[in-house]
Amino acid sequence: MSVKAEVDLVSSNKIAYEIKQGENNKGKKIIPNENAGLVLLAIDLEQPSSCHQKYKVMDELHSDIFGRPGVTGARVVALWDAFQGINDALDQLDNKSFAHYTLTRYFLAYSVSRIIKDDPVGAKVMASLDLVVSNNKIGAFTSAFTELAILAANDLNAEISSDDDDHFDYKSDLKSSKWSKAMAARLLSQFKKDVARKKAESIEKVFGGLLKK
Repeated sequence: MSVKAEVDLVSSNKIAYEIKQGENNKGKKIIPNENAGLVLLAIDLEQPSSCHQKYKVMDELHSDIFGRPGVTGARVVALWDAFQGINDALDQLDNKSFAHYTLTRYFLAYSVSRIIKDDPVGAKVMASLDLVVSNNKIGAFTSAFTELAILAANDLNAEISSDDDDHFDYKSDLKSSKWSKAMAARLLSQFKKDVARKKAESIEKVFGGLLKK
């Protein structure tokens, strides 16, 4: 079954996986396949720094993004819904130009997924999103993802302000794989400190029930 058909099935025909613009999907929520590819590129392939090259999604990166056995309609819907929660996190960023820059949302999504996957329970959830969807826990997954994104955005404010302003060029930094990995690691470290200090709940506690009916 194609991803398009699977999206129709898991969403009870309420979501359309749009292959080409202009398809007759009136009344449905739309997930454009190129945009879905960018979300998968940032979260699954951990390449947020490449998400400004949208044209590669349907070209040289297509098989890497979509050719994996784990890319199902349920996974696409779950990650797409979770990605929409990034908008709430962007509102927390002090630097509004940085917040409105397209790559920032993909970097935050990647950083949150890194935090989740660092925990064994979280890693299992991220690898089992089909089960999350079949258990009707997609809303809980999206809410938890959004809350983590808000925490990460606030921590990102602190990380950026602690750096020398002359060394922060978000348009350049966000296109750097090295910067993205290093900053995501700092956000992960800060999250662990928050959990240890009881300022944030552990991934195990928040995500542990998502694979249970």
